[in-house]
Amino acid sequence: MLYSSETRPITQTQLRRVDAVQARHLRRVEGFKWYDKIRNTEILKTFKLANLSTRVEAHSLRWYGHLHRLPLSTPARIISDLNPSENGWKRPRGKPHTRWADVVNQRLLNRNITPNEAPSLALDRATWRRLTALSTSSLYAGDPAEQER
Repeated sequence: MLYSSETRPITQTQLRRVDAVQARHLRRVEGFKWYDKIRNTEILKTFKLANLSTRVEAHSLRWYGHLHRLPLSTPARIISDLNPSENGWKRPRGKPHTRWADVVNQRLLNRNITPNEAPSLALDRATWRRLTALSTSSLYAGDPAEQER
């Protein structure tokens, strides 16, 4: 489910679906039925797991850091720095597709990192890993009593 998720622009709707599938599979493993009415957060606490959506966000931010540490002549870096409007490309009519850069910029803002300062922070691997790593609060799905352990 997470294969190459760091390179795709996954929307919030898709992330919710991924979390629902994860919860459904964990319910099946644990033997819970739908009529037991057990919350997904309780199931995640039982297995001591983070939501898959949290992992997807961490993977994409890790890839962003890796991408900005690549030399400028690398094809992946050239494509990521490409601005279609500067090269004469025009978007088709209708709603624009969600771009990977826009999704990553939103994830950076969620972690209080501005998109302007992110490339310079990404150059220092240790700092970037600390800023984008999975937090322990995500492992216990929001239960403050579990976070103190």
